[in-house]
Amino acid sequence: MSRHRLLATIVAVLALVGTTTGIVMAATDTNANASPYALNGKVPKTAAMSFSIANSDGVAITGHMNVDMVKNRVDGEIDVPFILVMARIHIREVNDKLYLGAGAFQSAAQAEWLAAPLNTNLDLTGLALTMAKPEFDLMPKQLGPVEITTDGDITVRTYHVKAKSLGLPTSGDVTLVFRTASEGQIIGLTVTIQAAKQDMTIALTMDSYNQPVVIATPKPSSVKPLTSNSLQQIAGNNDTLMQLLNGLMSGGNLSGLGINTLNL
Repeated sequence: MSRHRLLATIVAVLALVGTTTGIVMAATDTNANASPYALNGKVPKTAAMSFSIANSDGVAITGHMNVDMVKNRVDGEIDVPFILVMARIHIREVNDKLYLGAGAFQSAAQAEWLAAPLNTNLDLTGLALTMAKPEFDLMPKQLGPVEITTDGDITVRTYHVKAKSLGLPTSGDVTLVFRTASEGQIIGLTVTIQAAKQDMTIALTMDSYNQPVVIATPKPSSVKPLTSNSLQQIAGNNDTLMQLLNGLMSGGNLSGLGINTLNL
């Protein structure tokens, strides 16, 4: 695995968290004794994830998402600080379009969904392969020495790198912590960035693999274009929400989106 491919893979995981969000929970496994992470040597077709982005000032964005890695579709919800409450935003990515659920803003939007084309093609094939069996044996060439500990069937790998080496738009130290299950599949990733202004922690947790997921394209009659005017109506004067929505529309990845959103 080349350095470019390795770093692109790591950023892909982060980008998936930062540019998509939320979860409509999949049906539970009919086998109560089966691990929700079991892959049985196969590449996952779907995944359910939870994530959080938080800085040292206590500002946090949290969410969940369902991912269809075969059809390259994502559906989820994110909670973003909005004045004195949390604003819940429904996000869906289908056929290289971003759909934003109007929700509480439906009366102003006069539609159930607002849509905008993504400026990047969503391809989750490589992500599925990496989540199933990351090539950790090649990572020391790019990320340096690794610290390995175990907790039952869980293996924890910790790397310490510089932010610039990951292409992050800030200077500082980064700690990457990968958690893998018995088959080697990723079940968690935590990225801690210690920058000049403040620290940030990005945490991704796998809830399950290969649970049933149905992510449909919204009915055309329920969709209107997501314009700068409707974006302003939704975000109001909330800079955090505006930056997040602008980042989603532009297909921005978490390395930039999270730092801009949380003012790292």
